[in-house]
Amino acid sequence: MLNKEIEGDLINTDELIKVILKALRFMDSRLINHGERVAYIAYELWSYLNLSNKIDLKTLMILSVFHDIGAFKTEEITKMLEFDSEDVLNHSIYGYLFFKYLSPLKEYAEVILYHHTHYDELKSVNYKHSLYAELIFLADRIDVLIATGETNDIMGALTENPNKFNPELVYALQNNDLQEKIKNKLASEDYLAIIEKVYSSFTFSKELALDYLKMLIYSIDFRSEQTVSHTINIVGVTFSLANILNLSKKECQSLYLGALLHDIGKIAIPSTILESTNKLNNDEMRVMQEHVKYTETIILGIVSDEISNMAVRHHEKLDGSGYPYGLTSQDLTFNEQLIAVADIFSALISKRSYKDSFSKEKVIEILTDLSDHQKLNAMICQTAIEHYERIVNEAQIESETNIKKYKQMYHEYLQLTAELAK
Repeated sequence: MLNKEIEGDLINTDELIKVILKALRFMDSRLINHGERVAYIAYELWSYLNLSNKIDLKTLMILSVFHDIGAFKTEEITKMLEFDSEDVLNHSIYGYLFFKYLSPLKEYAEVILYHHTHYDELKSVNYKHSLYAELIFLADRIDVLIATGETNDIMGALTENPNKFNPELVYALQNNDLQEKIKNKLASEDYLAIIEKVYSSFTFSKELALDYLKMLIYSIDFRSEQTVSHTINIVGVTFSLANILNLSKKECQSLYLGALLHDIGKIAIPSTILESTNKLNNDEMRVMQEHVKYTETIILGIVSDEISNMAVRHHEKLDGSGYPYGLTSQDLTFNEQLIAVADIFSALISKRSYKDSFSKEKVIEILTDLSDHQKLNAMICQTAIEHYERIVNEAQIESETNIKKYKQMYHEYLQLTAELAK
């Protein structure tokens, strides 16, 4: 198993929230900044109602910004932007499962499940963290009203169905000054500075920061069974090569982070391209290739330039034919070249939506050809070939956990969808 303990200053935990917010902004243009706007509204309501003894602010703000994480697995985004829409069950279920299996906030997963549940229904569930769900639901719907320009009678819209929202929370909106403050801050985007100040007051251990980074990466990989082990496979291959080559512990940890973060920019790439079963055309390939620049933007500041370059340069080639910058062997460090080999090796041994995994003979043939034509580092390719079985076995051990999680999530998703739709 991989040694995932990160020592020293490899992760700048002070930048964690900025990285999360940047990544989420890229996810879908239809929900641009929606999570942050909901977090801001929830914060203002939390402050006005003095809920500090009932709701932990750090937990509330993280749940709020991630509350629609399940929407990027489903096709409900347009419906979610309608105030009265009730047909948004699937994304709540998937988001709940995502938090349950893949987040550091497993205890609060049901908040995501219930964040579109009416107040009277939620009371019958007797869920201990229901107030979080009620507050996020209210903040979510307020943002939809404001975003769609339906601001003339916010209280009327919120009280039309007296059983829909927690009346104690709605009470805060009777204060016209609070209503105007929220509307003005959202319109001017001054809310961004407010929530950034709130988020910057939170502290995270390196272990917790790493868990949240993995959560972002899983939001990409867990879109389909074909991609579920993508990142962990590359991490496994990278780590195996580093150990075989007797690299130092610090180098191994840097490579681990570089490999872990290498495709985080795919969060901005449409799933229709990521999961395409056909060969990408030229336009689609250009969109796909943008993921490395998104990666560079997202991880800026949270890791060193050395680790960032490992992540961003995994598609560069020694002869300058790669992307995004067309760098050559003189520009690329040994560790950057190692991740480039690991990325291709992992792609060759993995099944994807558009291809089956290749045989050992075919993998060796392709790696040999790429090294002979000065595309990849010949020594690293030869190491991968000589230790093929060990590298594949170690990568498979790491990926099995993710595959099991995906299958369990899929089973529960179908089960819950059927049960809650009754």
